[in-house]
Amino acid sequence: MKKFSYIRRAGTALCLALLLLLLTACSAVYKPVESSSLMSASQPAPSSEASAARQESAVSEAPDTSSSLPSEGESSAEKPEEAGDGTVSLTVSKGAYLIGILQQLVDLGFADDLDSAISESQNLDIAESKTAAPLAEADLTGRSYRYEGYIAPGIYQLDTSDDLRTVLTQLFSSWDSLLTDQQIRQAADKGWSIDQLLTLASIVEAESSHDPAGTVYPQVAAVFDNRLDQSMQLQSDVTIFYLQEGLDQSRTEDQYQPYYNTYQVEALPAGPIGSPSLDAVKAVLEPADTDDLFFVYDDSGNYYFAADWDTHVENCKKAGIE
Repeated sequence: MKKFSYIRRAGTALCLALLLLLLTACSAVYKPVESSSLMSASQPAPSSEASAARQESAVSEAPDTSSSLPSEGESSAEKPEEAGDGTVSLTVSKGAYLIGILQQLVDLGFADDLDSAISESQNLDIAESKTAAPLAEADLTGRSYRYEGYIAPGIYQLDTSDDLRTVLTQLFSSWDSLLTDQQIRQAADKGWSIDQLLTLASIVEAESSHDPAGTVYPQVAAVFDNRLDQSMQLQSDVTIFYLQEGLDQSRTEDQYQPYYNTYQVEALPAGPIGSPSLDAVKAVLEPADTDDLFFVYDDSGNYYFAADWDTHVENCKKAGIE
């Protein structure tokens, strides 16, 4: 704030002092209001629906639910501690980005830097994995990272004597012990590959992360399932957040917009946008039986679902979004 020079006349000085005090008080009271949670079947994109409001998701702030494999767990921002028996513990959160997991491996000493870890992961073929092996023959056009979404959330004990390739092979095969043959058949019955299953589940994961009870997965999955059935764009904000937060410096947001921005792509993005939980996968395979096409959540994590736009607009008001 511009400083006022000293004024000799006492009356003028007093007026200026009072004015300065008033301005300071006003600036302390005023605070821009950030847009709160809106739907995720819309994002501030150049469309009539999207311009109504913006969904403020935070994938990186997934619910804290640690557990041992094969169940889901949380990731820690801190370097994992050594277990004391030649192993170290690695935790992977629900919705975690691959580059964040690879950075943890760098911190643990399995790679010299993030670039080398990414390069190793991109060039890895895992022929023995029933879930990851199909990527060897898949069309990876426009895909950010080959194995994004293929490290299931959980706590992993890693042998410190293993090299990075061995560790990555184990991690990228983690869904082998979680997905049952029945679930794989269910996905096939829907016309989905395992990769497409994990892709949609990763979106559901990110969009469900604001529910403190963790029970909203099937309803969120139903919204996207219904939109796909009606050939509607998913219009999920979290796919845009992924481009903003989930790419390393060698990749640009603009480079992957045509492949991941679900306001541009007609169906699923080019690949998963994080690590989905088993709950998200189950919800995608068995979504709630609803006609909903939209949802919004408030600051307390309450979700409001709607089958039509007008009801959705009313729900936005209920959620405190005008």
